[in-house]
Amino acid sequence: MKRAAAIAIFIAVVAACFVCFGHRPAALSAGISQMPPMPPRVQPVTAAAPRAAAPRFAVLSPQQLKKLVAPLARKYPGALVVGLVSPEGQSVTGFGKDLQGHAANGDTVFETASLSKVFSALLLAQAVNRGELQLDEPAKDAVCWRVPAYGATEITICQLAQHMSGLPDWPDNRGNTTSPYSSRDLQCYLEHGQLQFPPGEGIIYSNTGFALLGEILAQKAHTSYERLLTENVCRPLGMNDTRVHLTASMRNRLAIGHKANGKQMASSAPTAGGGADGIRSTANDLLKFVSAYAGITQPDFEKAICDSYRVRENVDEANDIGLGWYTRRADGIVWKGGCIAGYRTYLGFIPGKHLGVVVLAGCNAFPSPDLGKDLLLEMEQALASPIASDN
Repeated sequence: MKRAAAIAIFIAVVAACFVCFGHRPAALSAGISQMPPMPPRVQPVTAAAPRAAAPRFAVLSPQQLKKLVAPLARKYPGALVVGLVSPEGQSVTGFGKDLQGHAANGDTVFETASLSKVFSALLLAQAVNRGELQLDEPAKDAVCWRVPAYGATEITICQLAQHMSGLPDWPDNRGNTTSPYSSRDLQCYLEHGQLQFPPGEGIIYSNTGFALLGEILAQKAHTSYERLLTENVCRPLGMNDTRVHLTASMRNRLAIGHKANGKQMASSAPTAGGGADGIRSTANDLLKFVSAYAGITQPDFEKAICDSYRVRENVDEANDIGLGWYTRRADGIVWKGGCIAGYRTYLGFIPGKHLGVVVLAGCNAFPSPDLGKDLLLEMEQALASPIASDN
């Protein structure tokens, strides 16, 4: 294969070795120094037909992943854990330390911030498939609270999950995100809250809308949001370290959040029940979650998974949206990012390619979305470009 001699060699995402093609996505080239190419793979000599191209592997070893990400990780304070998954397996690497001073790893706990929204989206799709809710029904009919309207135009359940409700990003009675904010606080806001545009006629990112959606899901199931999450998503997928409220074990493994200047930040309090921003988790747990979305595993609620990320509306020139999930038009990556006091997170996968990425950073300035996207594109390229053998 041709190699571009005029530009820096980059590392293709390969478990066995790296083959360089003269291109590196922006986030990687900005933070990762050049590394020499691995020696060529040795092919056995046979007298049979010409040898087929050797497969390339989409997942790096943990050691290779650490070497790849380390230069970028050194630029930011706080812990960082990155995980990759494909049908071949998974790799996880960590940097920094947790609350107890232990080296960060796949079991280190982070605030996932807005990754919580795609869990709520999955719970919604499950409820729709069970016939408990309809996407086009008015939100006010599904909750025992007042829900604002714009004249005669009511908010639908689907619009809450697509940031098209007209509700603001944050309720005006929500103070600092580290301050407690209960379901009662959200109800009080909705008693006087007003919409910024008619539902369905615009898009504005809305933590308020997803907080309300979480309350609707919990009320419909006659339980708490956390219990609903645990019983319908975490337990079936074996995600024992994914909760709204930290267990004692999770608290001991918590990564501390930081600003870019290194200042530590207090943990955030969930908005109402946690459906917008309240979930804490680990890379190992989130790899189970993204594996189900990438089609690597097949849980019983596979239809709800597909329904939740299926494109429904245009967001901007680059992205479409399903229920909570965004899809990049340029490359088909389905993704969700999160940012909250001291943390920056990313989940992404490529439908049909069985590839997934998790990035959890204990610094709210870390470029988690860029790194996650670039790793997915590298993995996809590795699968698409087999190593040719000499004939």
